[in-house]
Amino acid sequence: MEGPENPDRSAVRAAARAVLEAHWVPQGYTAPNHATYPWQWLWDSCFHAICWAELGDDRGLTELRTVLSVQVEDGFVPHMNYVRNPGVAADLWGRDDASSITQPPMYGHAVAELVRRGVDVDEETVAKAESGLKFLLIDRHRLPGGLVALCHPWESGADDSPRWDDFCPGGFSLESWRPIKNQLVTSIERSPTGSPVANPAFESASAGFNALVVFNARELAAVTERQGTRTSWGGFVAFLAVGCPVGNQAVVALVGVGGALSWWAPVQPIVGLLAVALLLYTLRKRLNTYKLTA
Repeated sequence: MEGPENPDRSAVRAAARAVLEAHWVPQGYTAPNHATYPWQWLWDSCFHAICWAELGDDRGLTELRTVLSVQVEDGFVPHMNYVRNPGVAADLWGRDDASSITQPPMYGHAVAELVRRGVDVDEETVAKAESGLKFLLIDRHRLPGGLVALCHPWESGADDSPRWDDFCPGGFSLESWRPIKNQLVTSIERSPTGSPVANPAFESASAGFNALVVFNARELAAVTERQGTRTSWGGFVAFLAVGCPVGNQAVVALVGVGGALSWWAPVQPIVGLLAVALLLYTLRKRLNTYKLTA
């Protein structure tokens, strides 16, 4: 938070700290609600981490480390951490310590914001954030238009949105939707490590989710020298820059047909050049690394 201190700002900071303090649990995170939502949620904790860092409190890095502590070896980051009561939802998720779906990967942004606030984010945490983004950009199923697919409505962060009404036979109602959401967990296709990669019963992609994936990759790359993240981000931009503007479903999903023709088409060549430049920059950095280690 920039700018001079004033009584109103100080009061807001004090009130924010009081809320965070009241919800902090010994397991190393800020519980959204002690009664209804006592577990750790992925993107909630990423924003909590930024708030703690803004207040100059080391618990920002602690919370980020805790949410990434249940990451699977292939990079998948679960959207819920059950560290306070392992096994409480094992019947639903098939694992004791965490869920088996994800949420928007705000850990790239969280790492960037902590670094910008002078926090010394350790290499292991940065590597975990990069691995989580690579899992989504490389291992996760893509729809024909190129968008990263969701494996479950909850992954979007918009759990009960009207956008899912078509998946509720007979029309939407909370009573019918709840069992359908649980059933959709059982149709998820998983990698050998149990990570969610596709769901044939839920062929859906969210423009918002994809925008956040790209945003977090860019954020992480902006404050680190992680060539892998720059490569993934550059590859995604290159994909958007290739082909007919209205034939690229990713572009149409993000800006609509009108935007694809009136806004995207004129800048498409420039985006393509930027993508090539980014990939060439990554290649040069990688070659320089090889020279130094040879």
